[in-house]
Amino acid sequence: MHRKIGLSFAILLGLATVAQASATLVGGFHVLAANTNGGPQNTIQISISGNDANIAGAVINAQVADGGPLVGGSIIGPGFTGNMTAPGSLFATNNTGISDLNPGFVNGNQIVLLQTSTASGVVSDVGGALLVTLTFDTTGFFEGTWPLLFSGTVNGDTGIGSTAGIIPLEITNGTLWLDPEPSSLVLALLAAASLAAIKWRRWRFAG
Repeated sequence: MHRKIGLSFAILLGLATVAQASATLVGGFHVLAANTNGGPQNTIQISISGNDANIAGAVINAQVADGGPLVGGSIIGPGFTGNMTAPGSLFATNNTGISDLNPGFVNGNQIVLLQTSTASGVVSDVGGALLVTLTFDTTGFFEGTWPLLFSGTVNGDTGIGSTAGIIPLEITNGTLWLDPEPSSLVLALLAAASLAAIKWRRWRFAG
């Protein structure tokens, strides 16, 4: 059974105060390519937005479905990895290193547990900021839908903090949907557009 790992950096550990600012994370709806390891369609970006100009650290708790058997779950879903230092991300150029709390997928590949803090000063999510990039491996999966959790994971919620305390983070979990054919969504949109054009032409000439 997976042991819940606490937030180890000081700004998010044992703080009695809560910062007054707040931020929002929206998991979104993501269409992944079936039976594919990585690639553009299987790479997504998760951002946060708020009015926090003094973020000093963050912990990423992300999970596909119930996390899989190694953490006591029962739902098998795509595995994934996370990157907090992709170009343009919140901690890309200001971090003390990224701690991976699930090294070598010891707790399965359906959870991503990362954390970092700033090397100096603070960073800002004002206007929106990229928090983490996630890359999925759907090898062996040809159809399916799974929740993508950032709150309520086996290790708790994704969180951010400042030197003044924990910053409230409003989280909306997301959804993963597997496209059985990478081009099917595009084809469906084209078909819908073509049908609409045909109906318009018929209406035009009928008039």
